[in-house]
Amino acid sequence: MEAIATQTLIVESAGGHWRMRDRVILDAGKRSFSIGRSVNADVTLDDDYVAALHVRIDVLPDGRMLASDLGSVNGIVIEGTRHERAEGLPLAGGRLQIGRTRLRIRSANETLAPEKLLTRGTPLSRISPVWLVGGAAVVEVAQTAYATWLVAPTDPAIAFAGSVLRALIFVAAWAGGWALLSRIIVGQWRWVGHLAIALIVAVVYQGVSDAVDVGWFALSLPLLRSSLLWVPIAVILGVLFYLHIRLASTISVQRAALMVGATIAVISAGTVWYVERSLARDVNAVTGLPARLYPDTWRLTASQPLDRFMRRMDDLRGLADRKREALSPQDGEFEE
Repeated sequence: MEAIATQTLIVESAGGHWRMRDRVILDAGKRSFSIGRSVNADVTLDDDYVAALHVRIDVLPDGRMLASDLGSVNGIVIEGTRHERAEGLPLAGGRLQIGRTRLRIRSANETLAPEKLLTRGTPLSRISPVWLVGGAAVVEVAQTAYATWLVAPTDPAIAFAGSVLRALIFVAAWAGGWALLSRIIVGQWRWVGHLAIALIVAVVYQGVSDAVDVGWFALSLPLLRSSLLWVPIAVILGVLFYLHIRLASTISVQRAALMVGATIAVISAGTVWYVERSLARDVNAVTGLPARLYPDTWRLTASQPLDRFMRRMDDLRGLADRKREALSPQDGEFEE
């Protein structure tokens, strides 16, 4: 590091997303130098799309840098714009691209951004993502076993294995898609991070859902319409998308929240409309039936009286008759 500090100019080559790969330290006091593929260039690059002598860089006394094309075929790219046969183009931040190589030229006069604060983070953020993935996977398997037990299938082992296999394929595909997006945008796969997000959010959602489901049954509360059940799903999808987007890109917090909020709002509105429309057109649709059956000893309140239950059945029959009468002939046959 001491050798670097005593030099006037440093030329850094970068790959995708401006990740530095190589660094060349020029002689102190050098104010003009060439870059190309030839050994005669002051800075030699291993890039087939770079000319033997591709570009000349002139450093002015005030620290400003000018780039001049030396007759290359592909020209030079500055701030996303390609220039051919150009002379004396100013380099903003000392950055340019020749061929497929990105370069950053640094001098003693460069302006550096303030030092970033190194935050310690929360206790959860200091846990290795691998441990988070492993712990969440164990909990998810336990929740799957619990859900399988509630259904009481004929062969619990086969049903449990099938549920675990389907969940494994879905989570792997989901995390893999976000990892690919991370690789494209920021140049890193971040596979473990996306896998941890998917599993942890799934575990939290399933745990809260099971707790609410059991509490609803225990207190004998009236069940909600099917369309209203989309509200908690929309919330958890919003959180899931937000965390994935923040990890897979460099988008700001405000833009990520706005993009996720708008997307979830559109999806939610469409889903609620479709569910309500389907219920209105289906004469056999019955809302308010429990998705799971728990032991009656889990109830903390008295169950519904028989006469109230029978009145509810009469109301459902009347609702089905009104739906059937409201259907026009072009609606076709009734949904079974």
